[in-house]
Amino acid sequence: MDTKFIKTAGQKSKPAQPNLHISGIAGTVFGLFLAVGIVGAVIMDGLIDGGWIGLYVLAMSFIGTYVLFALKVASQWEKAIVLRLGKFRGLKGPGA
Repeated sequence: MDTKFIKTAGQKSKPAQPNLHISGIAGTVFGLFLAVGIVGAVIMDGLIDGGWIGLYVLAMSFIGTYVLFALKVASQWEKAIVLRLGKFRGLKGPGA
């Protein structure tokens, strides 16, 4: 009897894990937007109403978060579809 078949048939396949890695470039840009928001709030303190300062910091945080999740760096073995204004421009791979 083939035990290899019994082992593979009894094992459940694991679902593919999504890539949750954040690129260093996106993390750096996110940090810069947060720093600009905090420094801007410190500079505007006393000059502008507190509500506007909070809105400014919130806007900088949202922009930084958008950039954090929008920038993706492809691995060297992955291919990518290039779209410009929604129109297909080509398939790019490593070194292209």
